Amino acid sequence: MDESEHYIALHKQLMAFSHSEGFVRLSRRDKLDELSVLCCELLDVQRASVWQLSHDQLRLDLETLYDQTTGSSHERIHLLNKDHPEYFSAMLRERIIDASDAYQDPRTCSFGEEYLKSAQVASMLDAPVFDHGEIFGVLCLESRQQRHWNVAEIAFACSVADTISLINTYEAWQQSQQELDYVTHFDDLTGLSNQCSLQKRLSHLVRNTKTDGASEPFALVWINIDKLKQVNDGLGQEVGDEVILMAANKLRQLVVKGKDKVARIGGNEFAVIIRNPSSRNNLERTIEEFLDQLLKPLHLPAVSIPITLSSGVCIFPEDGREYSTLMRHAEAAMYQAKEIGPNSVQFFNARISQQARAKFTLERELRRALDLQALDVFYQPIVSNNGYHLVGVEALVRWQHPDKGLLTPADFLPLAKSSNLIYQLDANVIQRVCRDIKDLEQHGIKMPKVSINLSAEQVRHPDLPCHIARWLDENHISGEQLEFEVIEDIVQHDSQQLMRSLQALVSLGPTLAIDDFGTGYSSLSRLKHLPFNKLKIDRSFVRDLPGNLQDCAIVQSIVALAKGLSMEVVVEGIETEEQRDWISRQNIDYLQGYFVGYPMPLERLRESFLSNAASA
Repeated sequence: MDESEHYIALHKQLMAFSHSEGFVRLSRRDKLDELSVLCCELLDVQRASVWQLSHDQLRLDLETLYDQTTGSSHERIHLLNKDHPEYFSAMLRERIIDASDAYQDPRTCSFGEEYLKSAQVASMLDAPVFDHGEIFGVLCLESRQQRHWNVAEIAFACSVADTISLINTYEAWQQSQQELDYVTHFDDLTGLSNQCSLQKRLSHLVRNTKTDGASEPFALVWINIDKLKQVNDGLGQEVGDEVILMAANKLRQLVVKGKDKVARIGGNEFAVIIRNPSSRNNLERTIEEFLDQLLKPLHLPAVSIPITLSSGVCIFPEDGREYSTLMRHAEAAMYQAKEIGPNSVQFFNARISQQARAKFTLERELRRALDLQALDVFYQPIVSNNGYHLVGVEALVRWQHPDKGLLTPADFLPLAKSSNLIYQLDANVIQRVCRDIKDLEQHGIKMPKVSINLSAEQVRHPDLPCHIARWLDENHISGEQLEFEVIEDIVQHDSQQLMRSLQALVSLGPTLAIDDFGTGYSSLSRLKHLPFNKLKIDRSFVRDLPGNLQDCAIVQSIVALAKGLSMEVVVEGIETEEQRDWISRQNIDYLQGYFVGYPMPLERLRESFLSNAASA
């Protein structure tokens, strides 16, 4: 048999062996073991091994070694470049090493006494194993009799090495598919299933019901962490993630009959499928048991803020026969539960569906109004306590809805927050205020200082100072004409980013005020280091003045605190003459409320308060 026929015969046996069903199903290690045995049998060599090259190409690590005398081995054996430089150089440069006399060949002689003599190796044939064009390792064939390697044998060794390359490629592909499957179906933070996995499971349950005609009920429970946004804004993202992990672990550990899939479907939202083939009443009792365990408040170890949950439930098949409908209805029920109050549960009904559709429609209309910058700004006067002359105004957003009429913030701010539109809304207000100031100046009228509320999303946005600087420049107005108000809760988190953001705002000229003071969790040690120069007492302490002695004491204490910090004081929410008279006798700087003046459009402000104001 000539060399060509010899190689064809060898290759044919290799192909039949490597494509057999039994071989394909083996693990990678077992495949390498079997190929090593095959090489020994077909090439009449006594040892065959597979080695992997390190990334720095300075070391070979043994993966498998078959010796006809001792069998297969997977010892931790290493060959180092520094000990065998000629061999490594040849392997990387010449690629195939056919050392008929391993003792004398300059490429392999360094193995000498320690390796060749102890293993009784006379001849070596090494073929490279490639991975994407780079050497990945080497297939090493060793004979205890000195022999000359012919072309057929060398070509066969290369074919086996290529087979190993294909095995490695397939293994890498399988691993990447597993990693892709994990990313596709699991949540990185909690390890729970994600929304994609939940949708597949719901689709499977619905499809099986359609196929066999049965209607085995199951419930989809939609769960929302109520105060996560407050935690993130006040304490930071890391603490928020800790809350999410606590909720996820609680869901994972719940022991409830029928619990099926648990998934994280959003930043602060989870879903659970509960299956129960019995009656709806039994299913509702199971859900009540589930929620009784779940809705116990979560407490952060380092923070005394209880974390509550809101849950919405829909039941298959009466509340929906498609997975998308079930998810929509469960979410709608959850939002209804949030409106009821903390730790509430709401089962889906048709009224909730109508409310959800109305909410979706209103959100779409709000997005369009923001895109067109179509929201209005009303201005509420702020007067001095000494003389009651106009010293400023507060900008308050309004929405002239085409069907619903004039909407106040209470009608759409919660929607803006839940739809991630609050930053865009605040930006619209600031830009509108800048344009109004510019328009008045062009008519020779100077607008008093305008106070603008900033949401937590605005304050924490790293680009806010740059945006405000651009809007001031575009309208050719001074930053000193603006004042920004932030609620007290925002300053409770001791953040360098918060400090930098506030200092950047002050550097543009605006002043800063703390709004709704007395309702949050701010620390006095933080307040004294932040660049605020004004404090606004929340209207909740004004409502029962002067009859409520506790509220009187609270207001007087806040005023004393503010003065101690060299801060001016504004009292908002003044609606009666009695309230105005009592507050006027305190050490207050400014007054605001319906008794002083209602929020009004710019034109009415101009007619009522600014008609005699000349521009500076």
